[in-house]
Amino acid sequence: GDPEGAESAVVLLRGDHLRELGRVPHAVGGARKGVLLRGGGDPVAAVVAQERPSRGASTYDSALFVVDARGARRLVGEVTNASRPLRTRSGLLLVQRGADGEAVEPLDHTLRERRDALRIDAVNPVTGEARTAWSGGGQIAFLACALEGDEALVWHLDGPRAELLALDGANGTTRRLRADLHLARDFSYDRARAEVVFAQADDADRWSVRALSLRDLSLRTLWTATSDHLMPASLGDGRVALSLPDDRGLAVLSGTTREGPRRVAPLGEGSDALLHHHGDWISLRHSEMQREVVALTHLPTGASATLPGDGLVRDVLGFTEAP
Repeated sequence: GDPEGAESAVVLLRGDHLRELGRVPHAVGGARKGVLLRGGGDPVAAVVAQERPSRGASTYDSALFVVDARGARRLVGEVTNASRPLRTRSGLLLVQRGADGEAVEPLDHTLRERRDALRIDAVNPVTGEARTAWSGGGQIAFLACALEGDEALVWHLDGPRAELLALDGANGTTRRLRADLHLARDFSYDRARAEVVFAQADDADRWSVRALSLRDLSLRTLWTATSDHLMPASLGDGRVALSLPDDRGLAVLSGTTREGPRRVAPLGEGSDALLHHHGDWISLRHSEMQREVVALTHLPTGASATLPGDGLVRDVLGFTEAP
């Protein structure tokens, strides 16, 4: 959609053919992010879009929409702004929701963060029925990535406490994987190694790509660099894609500590954020000083094609097999 528009289209691209599934309304210039729930001949997508402008420090001004052959339908509101819905591997649809807490004033000239009522809800994409899978207080309960079955990874920040949880969206049980995990981001799941891959700040200048084993909760460092936008993303097979320091483009780590990243850079110099992967295909958001493009790339050959729509805001929801 248009960056300052009041609606965005969900489209299916096959070859050179674009098929519009539906249009989602949103606040002018508001954030919109989505996920593919089902592919094939009858695709279904879920989209979170901001439906009213934020007032003050409000956080929960967005709504969840489902888009399919019948068009777009609003399901629930009070969704966290700029959040992305998550589909578990078993098919549950989870969203971040909440309510603004009371405003807080600085104490002894020290800034304090507002404490909100947070929850993660499982939403039925057909009926819109919502069921709370987790609730708590803090600044954010971030749906980081899908794990196995009904489990989702949650990064929960509550003042001085930052913890990583595995939430079972079906029965609401949680496992604490790691505590004191501040300044961590860009989480993804490596199924081949049963590890969570993420970036974490070591100090003001250095960031590390780390892997947390879900088998024994051991933590290992894969690579360290003087860059705060490595944006690591597991390819699901032991390899990790990342953006090289100094905006030198995409690189791939083998997933071991013996080798450094191998530069791939299919679109040349710039910052590359991996959005999705499916087999040998990936989607990238490639950013340079004067331009930003979204592209599809075949990793073994480096062949790339940019998505149509110059000047539009584009968010890749996923890959689907042709029917």
